Amino acid sequence: MLITGRDGADTFTANGTAGADSIVIDAAGNASGTIRVNASTAVAFESLETFSVDPGADTDSVTVNASTNNDTVSVSATAVTVNGQTFGLANNESIVVNLGDGDDAATVTPGAVPIAVNGGDPTASDTLTFSGQGAAITVDLAAQTITETGLHPVSFTGIEHVTVNAAGQAVTVNGSGGDDEISYSPTTATSGLVSNAGQNVVFDVTGVGSLALNPGDGSDTVTVNGNASDNSISVARGATTTVTVDGLLAAQVNAGTTETLVVAAGL
Repeated sequence: MLITGRDGADTFTANGTAGADSIVIDAAGNASGTIRVNASTAVAFESLETFSVDPGADTDSVTVNASTNNDTVSVSATAVTVNGQTFGLANNESIVVNLGDGDDAATVTPGAVPIAVNGGDPTASDTLTFSGQGAAITVDLAAQTITETGLHPVSFTGIEHVTVNAAGQAVTVNGSGGDDEISYSPTTATSGLVSNAGQNVVFDVTGVGSLALNPGDGSDTVTVNGNASDNSISVARGATTTVTVDGLLAAQVNAGTTETLVVAAGL
């Protein structure tokens, strides 16, 4: 089946059933693609400028598949936009976005439903930007989630570069539950880079009010890096040990869950 909008600004709404629906959209660009509800045959569409999905009652999920090209995607609780093609969402309980192949860039605004973003090949070029809405944020290395207080989590897989825009709020990074080697490099008074050995992702935390590193279980090492300048580094020990490089964003390290703290001053 093919639904064609033809001329004009056409509007289409896809409704679910009375039960728990799994709705899958393949975005093809130019106001076209396919949509499938549960095990039904996919319906193709074209020239539909306004496309809305309303699964209705029960516990429903919406999955949006991007292309195999370099995609630009934005996601919120109420809409997914792929390369300028927007799908409005209502009454869904979760959202999954599969970026597919290519060098993809996704921007996510957390909200009233959980959002999952899955990268694809190649394995070194996909980016995710988390847009904080004004509350404290927790990055969970074990679960691969970013959660803002009061909102549902954003989970990710296959994403190599994650930017967390904290909107001036506190950011806490929790360890993986294993033997972590967490590295932190401050870059400005409100930003820095965080990574963990063995996990193929770098977190660029920006607009941060304060940064806490909590490795958790295991035998963990936290390294705070200086830079190529003549650094002035201070270490204030306590239950929370604060390491400050010049006037850059300090790392507040949980001493109770950190077995080794390394300060690498650089050359």
